[in-house]
Amino acid sequence: MINIVADQVRSKIVGKIEAAKWYTVISDEVTDASNKEKLSLVLRYVDSDTLLVREDLIGFVEYNTGITGRELANKITSSLQAFGLDLSNLRGQAYDGAGNMAGSVNGTAALISAQYPLALYLHCLTLSESSCCQVIADYQCSKYDGCNRKGLPIFSVHPKRQTALEKAISDTQPTSKVHKLKDMCRTRWVQRVDAIQVFKSLHQCTVTCMEGICNDGPRLWSPDALTDARSHN
Repeated sequence: MINIVADQVRSKIVGKIEAAKWYTVISDEVTDASNKEKLSLVLRYVDSDTLLVREDLIGFVEYNTGITGRELANKITSSLQAFGLDLSNLRGQAYDGAGNMAGSVNGTAALISAQYPLALYLHCLTLSESSCCQVIADYQCSKYDGCNRKGLPIFSVHPKRQTALEKAISDTQPTSKVHKLKDMCRTRWVQRVDAIQVFKSLHQCTVTCMEGICNDGPRLWSPDALTDARSHN
């Protein structure tokens, strides 16, 4: 029953894409609950009825023959053809920056472009949005992004400093369930938002920690620690 419903939904999406004619494929590698590796396939096109840009998930495709650029290129093109799409109308590809996807010679994008030269490759939209955010998005978001990028290495690679941060959190925000900063993921926008929110919630704690390091001085801390604390305080 689920497969029948999926086929009906996919058929309607394909019909809209055929009306639009040109489309872009957006794909990423995912692992499902059963620990099977799959490709998510999303198609971007202009709805001919509303003239609005749409991005519709058309399916998940299991790949168990390898993750080389050639294997993934074959999987994507064969899947699109199986869905009834004309690859000569493919005008774009959007993947992450991994070598097997974005490699200039043997990457998936390059191999598909060799067959379909009009299918231009761009970084996946999450990376594009992430880059744009640093330039034109909300100032506060950009500010916390930059601060977190600079502040995280101060603690994450130095156990003694991390311990000091945890003490500052305990003293400043004893009810906090978060005790460390999160890394800024390049490709997962939701994780970037989480990291910014964590940094924002622990901002006062990090300031308190750095002030404590400065106050303790060379008696307890190395010159590098003091320099980092003063430059980011």
